[in-house]
Amino acid sequence: MSVQNQAVAEWQSSADVVRAQRRSVGVLFAAQILGGLGIGAGVAMGSLLAEEVTQDEALAGISRTMSTLGTAAFAVPLVMLAARRGRRFALTTGWALAVIGAATLVSSIAVGRSTPLVSVPLLMVGMLVFGAGQAANLQSRFAATDLAPPRTRARSLSLIVWATTVGTVLGPNLAAPGETVAGWFGLPGIAGPYLIGSVGLVLGALVSWIGLRPDPLLVARDHTVRASRGRPEEPALARGEVVRTIWQLPLLRTALIAVVLNQTVMVTVMTMAPVHMAHHDMTLPMVGFSLSLHTLGMFAFSPLVGMVADRIGEVPTVLLGTVITLVSLGFCFVAGDSMVLITVGLFLLGLGWSFGMVAGSALLTRAAPERIRAQVQGFSDTSMNLVAALGAAAAGPVLALWGYPWLSAIAAVVVVVIIVLVLPQRRHD
Repeated sequence: MSVQNQAVAEWQSSADVVRAQRRSVGVLFAAQILGGLGIGAGVAMGSLLAEEVTQDEALAGISRTMSTLGTAAFAVPLVMLAARRGRRFALTTGWALAVIGAATLVSSIAVGRSTPLVSVPLLMVGMLVFGAGQAANLQSRFAATDLAPPRTRARSLSLIVWATTVGTVLGPNLAAPGETVAGWFGLPGIAGPYLIGSVGLVLGALVSWIGLRPDPLLVARDHTVRASRGRPEEPALARGEVVRTIWQLPLLRTALIAVVLNQTVMVTVMTMAPVHMAHHDMTLPMVGFSLSLHTLGMFAFSPLVGMVADRIGEVPTVLLGTVITLVSLGFCFVAGDSMVLITVGLFLLGLGWSFGMVAGSALLTRAAPERIRAQVQGFSDTSMNLVAALGAAAAGPVLALWGYPWLSAIAAVVVVVIIVLVLPQRRHD
């Protein structure tokens, strides 16, 4: 171990940093549950809200598109804000912007379908700003690694990913109580989940603002400067220089591509799964059950995935995830009208994504130079969401032309690309 790396290891194991890390993970976990509840409600009800406002079933998907673009648009600014002011300021801002987005969405409902020239733009702007909450949600997983020693980095990250389970499970169930709440204000029932979810977003912002003291990113930066033994701090890089640096570092480049493609495969195949099931006359409860198990695979096992990544290394864990994903796509390819096969395929698709997301994000954090780590994380989240949005947009035409089996086959080719890129990096673990 080099002298500098030894110094870094020493400060990460000091009592004050250990306490700060434990506090940071606890605060992030709580904020993720509270804010994630609001995000989960918005994602679950977005298409129904869009249909209610636009009165056009064909435009129902605009909600997912705009919120995904919003997540991509806010990822880098929030990370740059973190780099300047700390995670506390950036995460609070992300959750607060999501509250503004939710209020704008409720306004689009209040304006009503009778004035589409106002309500539809409000819907689109609201979804775009609402995406800042998902950007904060994603940044939280990296915030958990700021003070974590390398041997527990993936585990810390995975706990925050796991906290997302609460929002994704409870969010859709806000519809029933939401109707009652919406009635108190004379609004259509679809506004209710956003009203309740906004409370969670406000609480998430408050928990982040009050609880993230000391700020984990600022503490890490302070100790890193001390560990550098007085060497002058290197200036921050411009965005173009950050991208060039990523491309020049093979392990970092591979981690970025693996995370982006892992997300794209999952979103592309999952987005068209309900349509495929509907084509085979599966009922809505059956579709809901399959998607619930998919979500379970995505988040419920993430702490276990983090432990595996810390034990055997991030690169082997990413490769294990690609194998699981390939198996899942095999089930999707042959599923046809079998409820059992498509459900197993979607569950394994979520589980493979979990391995790729947790281990890939930890690998990205390890491979990024400290001075541009936050910028790399933001660039990763932006790229991940933009490419996944393109994949989801392309999935519809592919499904219409060739069907779900061939959509799964194309996704499998992308997974093979991940394997080809990641395999040579095994020497780094």
